[in-house]
Amino acid sequence: MGQVRGRLVAARFFTGVAVASTVLAGAVVLVLAVNAVTHPTVRIVSGSMVPAIPIGTIVVFRDIPATMLHVGQVLGFRAPHPFPSVVVVHEVVRLARRGSFWLVRTEGIANHHPDPWTLMIPMNRNVQVRLFQITPLQQLLIGAIEVVAIVSALTGALMARRQRHAGRLVEA
Repeated sequence: MGQVRGRLVAARFFTGVAVASTVLAGAVVLVLAVNAVTHPTVRIVSGSMVPAIPIGTIVVFRDIPATMLHVGQVLGFRAPHPFPSVVVVHEVVRLARRGSFWLVRTEGIANHHPDPWTLMIPMNRNVQVRLFQITPLQQLLIGAIEVVAIVSALTGALMARRQRHAGRLVEA
């Protein structure tokens, strides 16, 4: 009977771990999914912002009025000519106002020098700044939590099944 009770405790433990890790993984996935749908995202493919933003990091942006832009913010924008299809994620290093425009200098922090262009951003427009980022290590941890949730749920279910089967044998 002690062995049956031990299995029941173990099954309850794994079920508890499964529920807790499933709730945690679900909450993380929900937050990421909502932000991915409601905010622009980009995966970093170059090392120009290392170590602040490692290669493989997912950066989630939010729109703010250009009037709120300040030095030190990480800005996402389309590269000027000749690469307008490339999204650049660099830090704002200088701002100067010229009439109703910001003249913005950006820099990849690993580059140690400003980008060769100056962005001219109308004050009445919105710009995309970093809201948060998910590094490759964090992505790995999220995946590990999901694996723990699945393994715990399966283990708890198998142990509960074995417990029910063992209970039937004891009754017979």
